[in-house]
Amino acid sequence: MTQPKKRISAGSCTASVFVNEVRGPNGTFTKQTVTLQKFYKDKEGKDQYTNSYDVNELFKLRLVIDHILEHLVLKKNGE
Repeated sequence: MTQPKKRISAGSCTASVFVNEVRGPNGTFTKQTVTLQKFYKDKEGKDQYTNSYDVNELFKLRLVIDHILEHLVLKKNGE
């Protein structure tokens, strides 16, 4: 699996940025995608991931999204 270029976490909520080269009709270009996940341990203690969040986790999710957006926008503007 491809490793993320950037990963930001707040508690169990994580945003990861992936960079991929994509071939299009006008040539190759770089595309960035963001995944959002929540980490937890199941009843057997095994690591699990989901993209479902309860109401109390939405603030943490917002924090990681805001931080990733800052990273992407500031980097794009050369700062």
